[in-house]
Amino acid sequence: MSVTRYDVAELGAIETTPQGFIRAPAYLTRSGVLDYRRADGTVVRELRPPSEVFAPASLATLAAAPLTDLHPAEMVSPKNFRKLAIGHVSDDVRQDGQHVAANVTVQDADAIAAVEAGQRRELSCGYTCDLDETPGVHNGQHYDAVQRRIRYNHVGIGPKNWGRAGSSVALRIDAADSSDEVMRLDASDAVAASRLTAPTDDAPEPDPLDDELDAVLAERDALRAQCAALEQHLDSIGEHDALLAERDALLAQAEAQRAQVEQARFDEADRVDEQVQERAVLLATFRRIFGDADEEQPDRRWTTRMFHERVLQRLDRRFDPRSESADYVRARYDTAVARHDAERARQRTSSVVAVQHHDADDVHAILAGRGLEQPTRRYETPAWRQPLASHYDRRR
Repeated sequence: MSVTRYDVAELGAIETTPQGFIRAPAYLTRSGVLDYRRADGTVVRELRPPSEVFAPASLATLAAAPLTDLHPAEMVSPKNFRKLAIGHVSDDVRQDGQHVAANVTVQDADAIAAVEAGQRRELSCGYTCDLDETPGVHNGQHYDAVQRRIRYNHVGIGPKNWGRAGSSVALRIDAADSSDEVMRLDASDAVAASRLTAPTDDAPEPDPLDDELDAVLAERDALRAQCAALEQHLDSIGEHDALLAERDALLAQAEAQRAQVEQARFDEADRVDEQVQERAVLLATFRRIFGDADEEQPDRRWTTRMFHERVLQRLDRRFDPRSESADYVRARYDTAVARHDAERARQRTSSVVAVQHHDADDVHAILAGRGLEQPTRRYETPAWRQPLASHYDRRR
């Protein structure tokens, strides 16, 4: 539920500016439990928690807020600013303990005279807030509701005993004022819109300074809007740069993962090639030892160890591989195959020597006796062993 509230603040020692205005540091409002009187006369106690009072978004609405005589019947806007404003709050709104502090400048001549005469003593903030009607206890004080999303519209100036923020918030003319001049603020609703001087029938003469002030204020508001837009643009640039950095990081991560996948693919291809080559060597060795006509042929489901065991058992039928390790079986396999190939090579060399010293019939007999494959053609009788042609002539 959104409601309108008015709280009181304190003004410090006053100084006069070169233009004749008066300016003073002030406590504009505070946190804590405050009393508010409803239209039916009942009083409700509302908590202004520090987290809401000193929130940056809330304090920003109090910076450069217009200063009014009492609280006007309507909120200050560009349409009624010239009629209602008698000064303004400075930009340096800040937290000071449990209070909100800033400088306040009174610029209207009648308002300055009323302040100096003591007719205007207290400052009261006019603002809206969302009311959270959840009761509780704060620093030993019971409250009926909590004010949230506090947004300020103006600061009103009024007589003693006018506001509701407590004895610590009141207007002081100078440092010599005694504490008994600061009246405790009651819970009355002082929201009447009135000027310091009674209205007259004659319309006031237009003040040329008003137009100049309006132009200055309009320029100030435009500059503030530009600053806000620039800040928002800088924030968006920062977010954009952060997103670009995040994108680059993700791209780099994706590229690294792609390289890992490619390397894994190459490694897998190399592993498959090695397995194919190894199996080709195993098959060639198996056929070299067993022969193509042998009844036992390798199965495609055979493992490397199964090849090793079959070959070893072929070369040495007494060998039992069941209790031997894989490394031992492989080493014995390599040794047995190398020995078998060496023996085959030696036998081939002996066969060649025999061919050089025997005729064709002897060669066939030797090869058959050794169980070696015979040549596909018979060797012819050497020319030196054939009879001469003249021998045939003489026999005729």
